[in-house]
Amino acid sequence: MTPIRATDERLIPFPSDEVWEVLVDFANYPRWWPKGLGLRVLNQEPELVGSALRLRPLGGRSFCCRVESAEKPKQLRMAYYGGFIEGMGEWRLEPVDHHTQVAYELDVQAAGKIVAWISRVIPLSRVHSYQMRGVLQQLEKAVQKNRENLKQSPH
Repeated sequence: MTPIRATDERLIPFPSDEVWEVLVDFANYPRWWPKGLGLRVLNQEPELVGSALRLRPLGGRSFCCRVESAEKPKQLRMAYYGGFIEGMGEWRLEPVDHHTQVAYELDVQAAGKIVAWISRVIPLSRVHSYQMRGVLQQLEKAVQKNRENLKQSPH
């Protein structure tokens, strides 16, 4: 087993309630997640816990994530399963003035000889962080778009 640990953060210029609303709207993830991650929503539960996603990064193997716990609008804990990756990930939202510090922390184990070999050449935590920078950037854009759509809709 090869450990992969990373923490990635971004200060998003919107209140945490607005960020949370987009973050837990799994049905709309395919609209804003980077296409290269091959995201597919398996199910979305009304109470969030049990909602599941499948990812198949370009050039990689597929794996699934399931919501294990949620604390609105602060924390969303994800379990990785069903593939070569097992472990946990966690979204954390912290208000900073009228902005939100968004962090994603990954702590997983990847199985397989190929992964172990690749990890000697390429730090897998850096690969994950590269991908998460794109996710966090797109999250900010999705929150902006959501805000604009709310302003345009009749009250």
